[in-house]
Amino acid sequence: MSKNRKGLKKIYLRIFPKTFLSMSLILGVLIIIVHSLVYVLMNQAYADEKKEKAKRNLNELSEQITGKSSEEIRRICEEFALQRNVNLNLKIDGKVQHLQGFSGADIVTDELLPSDLVPLVNNEQLGSILVSDLTTVDADGKTILAQMLSNVESLKEAREATLKILPFSFLCSIVVALIFSYFYSRLIVKPIKEITITTEKMREMKEVKCEISRSDEIGELAEDINKLYANLKQMIGRLEKEKGLISRLEKEKVDLIRGASHELKTPLSSLHIMLENMLIGTVKVEDYSEKLEEAILVVEKMSKMIEQILNVSRGSEEKMMDVDMASLVGGVIFEYELIAKTRGLGFESRISKMNIRTNRSAMREVISNLISNAVKYAEEGSMVKIVCEKRKFSIWNAGEEISAQEIPVLFDPFYRRNSEVGGNGMGLYFVKNILTRLGLRYWFSAYKGGMKFEIWFK
Repeated sequence: MSKNRKGLKKIYLRIFPKTFLSMSLILGVLIIIVHSLVYVLMNQAYADEKKEKAKRNLNELSEQITGKSSEEIRRICEEFALQRNVNLNLKIDGKVQHLQGFSGADIVTDELLPSDLVPLVNNEQLGSILVSDLTTVDADGKTILAQMLSNVESLKEAREATLKILPFSFLCSIVVALIFSYFYSRLIVKPIKEITITTEKMREMKEVKCEISRSDEIGELAEDINKLYANLKQMIGRLEKEKGLISRLEKEKVDLIRGASHELKTPLSSLHIMLENMLIGTVKVEDYSEKLEEAILVVEKMSKMIEQILNVSRGSEEKMMDVDMASLVGGVIFEYELIAKTRGLGFESRISKMNIRTNRSAMREVISNLISNAVKYAEEGSMVKIVCEKRKFSIWNAGEEISAQEIPVLFDPFYRRNSEVGGNGMGLYFVKNILTRLGLRYWFSAYKGGMKFEIWFK
């Protein structure tokens, strides 16, 4: 058992680190991707928001200065630059005028700047300037070019703040991922370990069951293992029963041969003495015919016994066929009517038309033995009742009561309740053997004043 435990521990240690490392690797890659996207997309989103704000400012400025005089345009632009904290470059009549709204970008040029996000690398304090263009007309119909410079210094600050926060966020995320991977791996491996321990107990044929209530594949696996183990136990149980049946049949065959040897020994000895007396002349010549007839009867009796024993040993070789039970039972009753009358017995029968698929000769042997026993052990002057209908055969008679202790031995070979009634004690043994071979259910019961035998057909 300790070896099995060590094996389970090795399996557990192999599965757990693999699951843990796989989950940690997947979560680690996801964390790196997410943090990279946060760094890139946050800056881009911030820049896009600044551009959108600059566009709104330009649209608002355009509405305010369109159609105004040059002086009004300049005044409005000065106020707008101060209010919105932007710098404006106006090009009126070919001259560029600079209106400063924030002090960080004192840019003076003869021409307008190119419209783009322009990093001013020569001025580290300045950061970046967002340049946006606007074209409109004044009251005289002249074209006015306006250029708005928005300070995006906060974008640089946001980038720096992000770079400071991301390492701490990355480290915390990795720690959380490792903790999650550990407990998730334990959650995954635990039912597998339980299944492995349970299957080890199943291998020892213990009464166990995978007690895992889950709706996922692991739960289905546990349920399949339980069903497989239940089927295996049922199969083993059937095999053990069949093994016991085979052992019992083999024992019965041995007992049968031993009993047959004993039963045949007496008539053989009688036959030997009879022939020896005839040989040495102790029997008169005129008695030879009588003695030979007796010898023939002894030989016929032994031949019949041997034939019955061989039939039991090898089973019937006839094929299964549809048998008319009414005809078969009626024929057997007719054969025993004369014997029954000599003892003052009568038959009371109720036989319905019924066909069953069975071995005809074997079934005839069964019915014949049952009727023979019923006639032999019935009280003189009584009735033997026979019913064959609704796929069932029943026969009962009135006779000496049989004790419950004696019923099991009635089916033993060569057992006779009364040696005076004749027979070799093989009748019920043959009946039991044939019905078992045909797979038919039967029942023998004794009651006060008689006995009853029933057979149920398929």
